[in-house]
Amino acid sequence: MLAIRAETNKQIEALKPKWTATLEAGGVFKDGNTDRLDGRGRFDVERKTNEDLLKFFLAAEYSEQSKVRTTNEYRGGVLYENQINKKWYWYTRLELEFDEFENLDLRSTAAAGVGYYWLRKPDHELKNRMGLGYRHESFTNGMTRNEAVIDLGVDYRIDVAPWLRFTHSGTYSPDFEDTDNYRLDFDTAAVLPFQNDALKLKIGMRNEYNSRPSSGLDRLDNIYYANLLIELVQQ
Repeated sequence: MLAIRAETNKQIEALKPKWTATLEAGGVFKDGNTDRLDGRGRFDVERKTNEDLLKFFLAAEYSEQSKVRTTNEYRGGVLYENQINKKWYWYTRLELEFDEFENLDLRSTAAAGVGYYWLRKPDHELKNRMGLGYRHESFTNGMTRNEAVIDLGVDYRIDVAPWLRFTHSGTYSPDFEDTDNYRLDFDTAAVLPFQNDALKLKIGMRNEYNSRPSSGLDRLDNIYYANLLIELVQQ
C-alpha cells in the first residue's frame, strides 16, 4: 500500500509544471576614433512537464558604427510539444522575424509535425522533428513571398561537467516544391555557470543561411556572441 501511494505521489509530482524564465544579454560599446555599439538580448519562458512542453522566446540584435545603424533585427516565437509515448511527440510552432538590413518587414513561419527522442536523460538529450509548414515574407519594396515548406530540426544538449553545458539547435526549411530554395538556422553554444547557478556565461555562434537572398545580400550570416544569462526556475 505504501509503495502504491509513493508511486502515485511520484506521478503527481511529475505532472506538475516546471516554469523556467531565462534572460540573456551582451554588448560592446566603444567611444573614440571609432564609435561602436553592439547589443543583443533574448528572453525565454518555458513550461515543462513529463507530458508536454511550451516555450516562448523574444530576441533582438542591434548595432551601429560611427552613429550609422548596421544591424536591426527582432525575432519571436512559440513552440508546443506533446508526448505521444516515451519516444514520439507531436509539435506545432510559430516564428516571426523583422530584419531591417534584409529589407524584411515580416517573415512568419508556421509548422506542425512529429518528433522523436533519440536520447532523453536529465543530463543528455537528443531529438529530431519533421513536419510541414507555411512561410510568408513581405519586404520593404512591396514584394511578398508565400511558400509551403518542409520543416526539419534537431536539438541537442549535454551536461559535459557541472560547470559546462553544450547545446546545439538547427532548422532546415526548404520550399516544398523547389528544394533548392531553402533556409538554414543553427545556434551552437557553451553555457558556464558561476558559483550562483542562476547566473551563467553563454558563449556561442549563430549561423543563418538563405539560398536565395534579396539582391545585394550575402547568403550566409554568422553571429558570434558572449552573453550573461540569468535563469530563474520555479517548480
